[in-house]
Amino acid sequence: MRSGLVKTEAIVLSKFKYSDSSNIVNFYTRKRGRITAMIKGGRSLKSKSGLATDVLNIVELFYYEKEGRDLFTINTSELIFYPKHVITDITSLYCATSVVELLKELTPEHEENDRLYRGSEKIIRLMDDNIGDARILFLKYFLFFLEESGVGIHSESCSTCGNMIVNSEQVRFDPGNGILCAKCGFDKRRGINISMELYRLLESLNKGLTIEVIDKKTVSDLFLLLETYTRTHFETFKGLKAFRLIGGI
Repeated sequence: MRSGLVKTEAIVLSKFKYSDSSNIVNFYTRKRGRITAMIKGGRSLKSKSGLATDVLNIVELFYYEKEGRDLFTINTSELIFYPKHVITDITSLYCATSVVELLKELTPEHEENDRLYRGSEKIIRLMDDNIGDARILFLKYFLFFLEESGVGIHSESCSTCGNMIVNSEQVRFDPGNGILCAKCGFDKRRGINISMELYRLLESLNKGLTIEVIDKKTVSDLFLLLETYTRTHFETFKGLKAFRLIGGI
């Protein structure tokens, strides 16, 4: 870890009270990945840094880094973006909260990933702009997050033999490997059958295609499939808490 003054953009992941007047805040930063920091006096109404660091806000941080220290002290925190529309729509709120939950629970501390930071900030802004269905935006982000974590799901070819998937065949999904063609699924006797509607939704999201007609069950099935896949690749992942509260996406 380097030492010195750090200036970086950050997404606020969580905040809780510490002592009589301070807050401990978890951030996903552009330059340093996920960090934990204290905002002294952050619970005071006069503290600009305290007021700026609500969950889902995008801020600019100034703090000193010290070798061997995991808890930093924030000098100043300035608000860049407040997702005012997200917090008024229950679906958008749960989707955006799940974005920060993935970052908080499944990213390593102090590991910079500029592409992941930019993608995370972009999806929160898109959800706030109310452009498109928040559920589809979240599923697109979920796939992006898995790709950036090194365990992406590639839908165009079989994860075992590498052959291209043919739209007319029965596709299977293996939580440990991903998409299987009909032959490998049968030969290996693993995975579960998935509908062509689900497969096409997965493929469209991976390719960044516009999705005009959305079947609620297919969206829900893909979400459950991604949760199962993530549990297989991340031992600590127990499912997304926000969606458990409302019984699914």
